[in-house]
Amino acid sequence: KCDVDIRKDLYGNIVLSGGTTIFPGIADRMQKELVNLAPPPTLRPPSPVTRPSFCFFVMSVRGQDETQRLRKNVEEQLSRLLEQLQDLDDYAEELDEDERVEMKKETLEAIQEIEHNLEKVTSGNMTLVSEFGAIQLAIQAAVSSAFKTPEVIRMFATKNSGQLRSRLAGLNRDRKLGKLSQDALNSQTVEILSALKKLGEELSPEEDSFLSSNMTESMAAFEGASADIARSMQENLLNAAASSVKRAQK
Repeated sequence: KCDVDIRKDLYGNIVLSGGTTIFPGIADRMQKELVNLAPPPTLRPPSPVTRPSFCFFVMSVRGQDETQRLRKNVEEQLSRLLEQLQDLDDYAEELDEDERVEMKKETLEAIQEIEHNLEKVTSGNMTLVSEFGAIQLAIQAAVSSAFKTPEVIRMFATKNSGQLRSRLAGLNRDRKLGKLSQDALNSQTVEILSALKKLGEELSPEEDSFLSSNMTESMAAFEGASADIARSMQENLLNAAASSVKRAQK
């Protein structure tokens, strides 16, 4: 409840915040709901680009505590979007195919938006470049379709090598019990081994050989793209370090 005279100003200054606001279509849905409460001319649609960028920027310029909050925020947003991808695959038979494809496209675009925002806030910041490198690589793997298993992408993004190893062991166990096809085992094994390698984990000669022999076209493209990302992150670290040294010498 508020004074009638200020309602127009309030309707024209609505801010969407929080992790769920990165879901595709959330601004349009909010706009539609508000139209039922106020005449359209009084509403100011939220910007889908500046809103998340601003949230990322504000948090990125803070200290270590804020860096951890930013990481948690990014991981939660990415996790929700990956769950959405998983749901689209799990309920494919119950959804209209055109609608499912469109929803998947929008979800991947939202994931890519996270990557673009991370690129902006990590530029020149050694701590953030190191902190979010794995997340950027995992997002690249999802967007390029090199990785097709949302749960593996999530483990990759959170640098959880232990969970990746446990999942690999579980997959092999399921194959022996006849619960998993050989093709499904091979495709997920390639994803997991590639993720472990990117995280700096040492692979056995047998695992290296398997990864090389079963490399798909999309995975090979991801390997090349991720190598470029890694070089870019390394350059950012070196440039940031050089800038820090120069500032210290002044």
